[in-house]
Amino acid sequence: ESALLVSARWSTVLVLIGVVAGYARRISGEANRQHTLALDRLSRLADANALLSNLHRVAQTLPASLDLNEVLDSTLARLRTLVKTDSAVILTREDTDGTWTVVRKQSMTVSGSLDTGELPVPAQAALTSRRVLRQGDLSGIGPGFNTGSQSGIYAPLVARGRLVGLLAVESRNSDEFAERDREVVQGFIEPVSLAIDNARWFARIKTVSADEERTRIARDLHDSIGQSLAYLGFELDRIVKREDEGEPISDQLEHLRKDLRGVVGEVRDTLYDLRTDVGVDKDFSETMEE
Repeated sequence: ESALLVSARWSTVLVLIGVVAGYARRISGEANRQHTLALDRLSRLADANALLSNLHRVAQTLPASLDLNEVLDSTLARLRTLVKTDSAVILTREDTDGTWTVVRKQSMTVSGSLDTGELPVPAQAALTSRRVLRQGDLSGIGPGFNTGSQSGIYAPLVARGRLVGLLAVESRNSDEFAERDREVVQGFIEPVSLAIDNARWFARIKTVSADEERTRIARDLHDSIGQSLAYLGFELDRIVKREDEGEPISDQLEHLRKDLRGVVGEVRDTLYDLRTDVGVDKDFSETMEE
């Protein structure tokens, strides 16, 4: 009986030891899992911080210029510093017919204007969904902008709710771009889209203003100088006719000379109106005050 009691006690002790050991292993495993999750979250936060820092730095260096060429050059230069790529292209959408015009490219064979159906399949998908698309393997869906490209990122440029362009980067290697690269491009294109759209609107405004100014100058020339020159021509014909008839013409010539001086004065006034005095010695504000 005593042997059975001792055996039972030892069995109970062993069971308790097993329970405690299992519980300890469970606690240790849970602690390891929480530690792994914490390290993973920390890694993600570090990546997010680096991404936001890069995007902030890029946004600060994007051009505030309204010159389209400056905006496009700066965009392509900044893009090459953010994403490792073999080739890149920027296309703008024409509002009149919906075609896509290649405005900037790097190591791309494509040029000119393209219809939407002529764009690479992933580019069309990106435009339809209006989101940045990462394509790891182009071999199964057709070529990219370059026939030798194997992977790419395609980003629609959207400003004020409408498509204004398309940006694409491609590589000769499959799966060259990671999800992080797609996120970088996603954050990059928002200020770029607005800058390109602003520059294009400014170019349109300049064109309209130039056309209106040409119309005004043509009207002024016709209404004032044109009529004055026509009058001088008639006067010359009349004076020549009187000379042929033997009448004195000195007084008429003197009067004509005065009229000619008046026409020259009108021409000078017109040229003065067209001239700008903005330069090194006089700035824009002083000229506008005058």
